[in-house]
Amino acid sequence: MELQDQNGDGRTLESHWSQRHAKDEWMAPIGGAGYYTELTLAAFADLGYFKVNWRMAEPMGWGKKSGCELLQKRCSELNLSKYSHMFCNINDGVKRCASDRYSHGWCWRSIVELSKKHSMDSCPITDPALDVRDIEGVIWREEYLSAMPGDEPSSWCLDTLPTNTTDARYPEYTYLSAAMHAELKCLGMQVYLKVSEKRNVDWTPCAGGATITWDTPPYDNESVICPNYAELCTISATGGSVLPAFRWDGKREGVEQDGTPGILETKFTRDARPCCREYWIRPWHRIAGC
Repeated sequence: MELQDQNGDGRTLESHWSQRHAKDEWMAPIGGAGYYTELTLAAFADLGYFKVNWRMAEPMGWGKKSGCELLQKRCSELNLSKYSHMFCNINDGVKRCASDRYSHGWCWRSIVELSKKHSMDSCPITDPALDVRDIEGVIWREEYLSAMPGDEPSSWCLDTLPTNTTDARYPEYTYLSAAMHAELKCLGMQVYLKVSEKRNVDWTPCAGGATITWDTPPYDNESVICPNYAELCTISATGGSVLPAFRWDGKREGVEQDGTPGILETKFTRDARPCCREYWIRPWHRIAGC
């Protein structure tokens, strides 16, 4: 994996991987989801100090099935519309979910890459929207501030059809939003969306790619687009793993008959996830390491 190179001259290599290639990996710079994918686990295993639980590897949407062009070409040379789940259109003007689905925002941020051979390259990504007052409230007063209708600490950002939206704190300002927050749960390889009707709470099946009724204004019927199971049923919105936990019996080592690694470890887990340090999993959620 390519290391982050601050000045692009090979003399300022950092200890984490290029954000463009692995934004939501654990080994990428701060600001991503922090998935423990097979790449991250392999990096730890290669150090020689750790034994990793390969069966607990988490899938990551960033870069998945994107092909070699993503690694070989600069963003200025790519057709970014082919990577809409990663990069955004700076002229879009619509608030959308970030790639990790923890937050939402506008296309105001870029992954910048410098090079001695080429001019500066810029890859536009969704910048999580967080008011300065929110930051002060979260960090200094440990408050939770709801970002959008339906947003709770255990909620995820879901795609919607573009809808005119008004922020409760700035009622005079209307904008287009294609993102909403809702609580979800994963049961039997199926995503369920929490739907509240008056005093009743119901969990509605939400198949990937389908649209579903959502009764929280300003979202109309069938305007919410269901996410894929693998996107949301790997780690919880608060950072813990929702994968089945596999334990090492202390006996099996080496490679199994089917070719998969057989070295498993349970020491470096928190909620069944291998974990090594404290980090911010969302703008308003700090997850403590081991």
